[in-house]
Amino acid sequence: MVEMSFVEHIRRFPLGQRIELTHFELYSLIVTLWSFATSCSQEIEKIGRAQGLVFSSDKQSPETMAPIVPEKAAANGDVPSA
Repeated sequence: MVEMSFVEHIRRFPLGQRIELTHFELYSLIVTLWSFATSCSQEIEKIGRAQGLVFSSDKQSPETMAPIVPEKAAANGDVPSA
C-alpha cells in the first residue's frame, strides 16, 4: 500500500523578489498540481458521462457502443443535415 499526505508549507515572496525553490519544494509543487489536475479531470469526465459523452478511458468496443442513426441525430440537431 502506498499512502500520501499533503503537508501545508507556505513561503511568502515580497513583490519583486526572485522566486527560488528547493528541489523538494519544486517536487511538492509538481505533485500538488498533478493531484489537482487528476481530480479535475475525473470530475469533468463524471459530468460528461452524465451528459451522455463517451470517453476513450471507457474502453468500449464497437459492439457495446450504441449505434448512431444519422436521421435521428439530424432530427435532434446533433449533426448538420445534408
